[in-house]
Amino acid sequence: MKKIALILMLVLLVPVISAVQSEDVVIRRIRLGDYGVVSTREMRSFVYVRNNAEERIDNGHVTVRFMDDGFYDSSSHFDIRSNSGAGRSLVSDVYGVSPGEHLVKVTYRAGNIRRVKYRRVFIE
Repeated sequence: MKKIALILMLVLLVPVISAVQSEDVVIRRIRLGDYGVVSTREMRSFVYVRNNAEERIDNGHVTVRFMDDGFYDSSSHFDIRSNSGAGRSLVSDVYGVSPGEHLVKVTYRAGNIRRVKYRRVFIE
């Protein structure tokens, strides 16, 4: 009985290695504000992520980070089926972000998979 319990503990502690590689995941579309311009307190963002692998991806999320102001927002976790895609919308309160042009880092992360794109946005 102790051997079975030990084997179960070891199996549960060993991380599951996914066959999905980072190259299989692509950020296809990014929309920040109104064509890169934000004129209100809220920035509406949309990010579409494509999974080209034969396995589904579980518990991924999208983050949007202003590199110079430290502003950060994140989506809830979501899954992407194999050979499919999923989009996520974010509505972020950017009231504290200074006006002007900013570099924004958009990241999709799920386990050992991480994809990053950069975009510019102008806050009025």
